[in-house]
Amino acid sequence: MSPSSLKITKRAIDEGKEKSLTDCLNIKFRLVCTALIRDDDFYKGVRVFLIDKDRKPLWKHLCLM
Repeated sequence: MSPSSLKITKRAIDEGKEKSLTDCLNIKFRLVCTALIRDDDFYKGVRVFLIDKDRKPLWKHLCLM
């Protein structure tokens, strides 16, 4: 999992503790759409896993900030 994905997932979990399931699903949908548009780490992860099969992605962000 990319460092960006880890950071976003942690934030979503923390914020979701106080929200309804419907709100959480809506937030998750927006997060996924935004991530697909703004960041190519998703595509890199899929490519490395399914096509290259070397499992050594070069993430855009190498560490959590």
